[in-house]
Amino acid sequence: MQRIGIAGFQHETNTFSKTPTPLENFLNQSGFYPELLVGKEMLRFSEGKINIAASGFMADAAMYGFTVVPLVWVGTEPSQPMKIDVFEHLMGLIEGAIEENQPYDGIFLDLHGAMVYGDLQDGEEEILRRVRVIVGDVPT
Repeated sequence: MQRIGIAGFQHETNTFSKTPTPLENFLNQSGFYPELLVGKEMLRFSEGKINIAASGFMADAAMYGFTVVPLVWVGTEPSQPMKIDVFEHLMGLIEGAIEENQPYDGIFLDLHGAMVYGDLQDGEEEILRRVRVIVGDVPT
């Protein structure tokens, strides 16, 4: 079985939005998204009943010979760009979990693709860069 770490950081930034993006929205249930889930709390995604990529992956992982290592999953509804301190706090949780649970044969990242934080226009690129620093040449 291949050991696959799974983490998620979902935010669709709308730069025209008047709705702020506080840390609390990521920590608590926010509309469609569940509250912050850490480690085994993420196993509820394996039931395959939540319409997010992590849920679909976890529901079928065993069929493909993957052992899932649940790390951290966090998300919130579309809103303004997030402040740098919010991004750094949440990335710190993800980076810490990735480091603590190594090694991996691969990493599955559940990302939206439209994250803006601070002055950085591509939050997902920064997430990928930081994960790569931790895991090296492991497929992500």
